[in-house]
Amino acid sequence: MLGRLHAIHVENYRCFRDPFALELRPLTLVYGWNNAGKSTATRLVRLLGDSVEESARAPLDPLGDTTYRDLVWKPAVAKPGPLRFGLEWSDDEPRRANWRLDYDRDIGRMYVRELELLAADGMAVKIRANRGERDSYQVLRGDVETGSVTLRFSGLLPDDLPLAAPLIDRLRALRGNCRWLSGDRVKPPRSVQAGKPPPRELAEDGAGATEILLSDPALLAAVQPWYATLGRSLKSSIQEATARLQLNPRDAGFEVDLVDTGSGMGQVLPVLTALAMAQASSRAGQDVTLAIEEPESQLHPNAQRALGMWLCEVAAQEPAPRLVLETHSRVLILAVQVAIATEKLPPSKVLVYWLDQRPDGSTSAERVEFDRFGRPGTGWPGDVFADELELADILSAQQFAQNAWGE
Repeated sequence: MLGRLHAIHVENYRCFRDPFALELRPLTLVYGWNNAGKSTATRLVRLLGDSVEESARAPLDPLGDTTYRDLVWKPAVAKPGPLRFGLEWSDDEPRRANWRLDYDRDIGRMYVRELELLAADGMAVKIRANRGERDSYQVLRGDVETGSVTLRFSGLLPDDLPLAAPLIDRLRALRGNCRWLSGDRVKPPRSVQAGKPPPRELAEDGAGATEILLSDPALLAAVQPWYATLGRSLKSSIQEATARLQLNPRDAGFEVDLVDTGSGMGQVLPVLTALAMAQASSRAGQDVTLAIEEPESQLHPNAQRALGMWLCEVAAQEPAPRLVLETHSRVLILAVQVAIATEKLPPSKVLVYWLDQRPDGSTSAERVEFDRFGRPGTGWPGDVFADELELADILSAQQFAQNAWGE
């Protein structure tokens, strides 16, 4: 069995001027101020998924709509440094693969300038492009040249290179298992055609969630308990040629279509659906990483709390998918801390990245671990929750000054 993907590494990638490793735990949270690089970090999962597909044209540029200059860190002076991308697995053979990428002006896209394969014992094999010779690479074991090969790449995958066969197998295993859900999610439909086959995959904007749940009772049953925690009953309804998802108050004597219950209840539906699908794939033995932008979008804080606890339940299970969440929700973060403190989620399964923007526009990233009491360790800024405390202090001071409580 292939080892699990452990981390994605980048350097000189967009705002990540310095080396950055996105470690993939059952619950990885990306947190920070606006414009700090949270989306860039979270979308590494999508970037990887696109770059291992058979349709990928070039490394990290599978759709052909992004240039090397769009992806590489732009320094204030001089030529940008090389864009580096790496993957790390939980075992050896290889333990890590590092790509050094460059831009070929003749063909107008990126190419692999160097590929390095590292085993757990530190033994390295490098495949380095010969300058001026397209698709020609030197092979080095350690620092010793062992010959040249003609080699093409499909995205990140080298074609037909025996010494890279284990890497090729690992990259192919990632196909369909690096999933991403955008923060801009579509409104669920009021109804769908009954009996129509659902889409095979959930779209990045959440389209297809309703159809998938209506066609799969097991997935629907996996989603229903979250709504029940808020006193709502999610159920399917089929009338003649149409099928609907309805979300009713628990004791109501009437039916309400999900689309009519408010934006938050519809926005979270693809999140819950993606989680249920990732859990099912993990139980089937697949190594799934699911990245979600703003899972709490348009939810009231009480629903954000419920979602945070739900995410912790998913992360605590064995086997579990790896969840990478970009969030602005302090309530969700607090719910995770409570889950750890109440021993519902081992702290070893959680990692937070605190991202901040430097004056030059690059991003600093701090890895933050929680102890068994849910307390954040080194790297957690002391003023994260200062706004609420400051506003409460201002309000209390004004009320006291105006003798509001003595009236």
